[in-house]
Amino acid sequence: MTKKNTLSEITVLPILESLSFVQTHGASVARFGDGEVDIMMGHSIPYQDYDEILAGRLREILSRQSDEKLMVCLPDVFNNLERYNTNARAFWADHFSKYGDFYLKACQSSWYGSTFISRPYIDLVDKRALRRAPLML
Repeated sequence: MTKKNTLSEITVLPILESLSFVQTHGASVARFGDGEVDIMMGHSIPYQDYDEILAGRLREILSRQSDEKLMVCLPDVFNNLERYNTNARAFWADHFSKYGDFYLKACQSSWYGSTFISRPYIDLVDKRALRRAPLML
């Protein structure tokens, strides 16, 4: 693995490619959103008190390279933030100001799936592309 020097070097598959990977390989998903990062950084979140053992286990899973059995997922926000609405862009800018160094240190895999497979439309400016996409199950 090559050390990442900027957040834009973290590669996250688009939603449809992430779904296709799961469908093709029958992979399980480990979804890391902002809440999981808060826990790994030592903070409680509204629905989960901080737990050192949980935080350590989350860090272990995040350090794994995705494979046919498990796709590790991150938010697809490291590139092309203009796709997202103003609130989402502001949220991620603030999040990265706090945790950008964590992502650079912890996210060294060659690629990740998208956490947004479970919430594909909510923050996008243009929601039409995903509405038209066929989901083959």
